[in-house]
Amino acid sequence: CLLSILTHTFQLEYTLTNAGAAIVTQLSSLGCTVLTCSRNKDDLADRLFEWNDQHGLDVHGIVADVSTPEGREILVKEAEKKFGTKLDIL
Repeated sequence: CLLSILTHTFQLEYTLTNAGAAIVTQLSSLGCTVLTCSRNKDDLADRLFEWNDQHGLDVHGIVADVSTPEGREILVKEAEKKFGTKLDIL
């Protein structure tokens, strides 16, 4: 049931393509706190503005390339910093 995810925290490792952005939008619209990433700083900034400032959603984002070990490490550290041990779905 979708209602069971309302209090959950998500880290979305997906590109900010239309599909990835749709997933972030859907989860955050349901009340989830979402951490996402992009390799492109400008695209990420535009999306974060749209989600947070225009729609009032709770989306966090960082610039990271998760296809590299360094990028994954950056993302994990940010998730730990933001959510501690309260990460429900990766």
